[in-house]
Amino acid sequence: METEERFHLQLTIQKLEEELTLYRNGTRAQHFMDIITEKDAEINMLTSAATERNGKLKQLARSSSELVTKYNALVVEKEG
Repeated sequence: METEERFHLQLTIQKLEEELTLYRNGTRAQHFMDIITEKDAEINMLTSAATERNGKLKQLARSSSELVTKYNALVVEKEG
């Protein structure tokens, strides 16, 4: 399972546990829905941040790979 998928599942589980706790504590329906909406927005923000971070990491890996390739070519050229 990918790290991002695991992250989404952990967020969903946390959200459901919080909803269940509120329900068991007798929280009114409207307040309950407000909290769910707030948590949904929070999850969307965290998911967006994680996706952005993953994109930056992939870009960094790609540029690092290119740099290593260029370095190896220079070493070969210098030796030859």
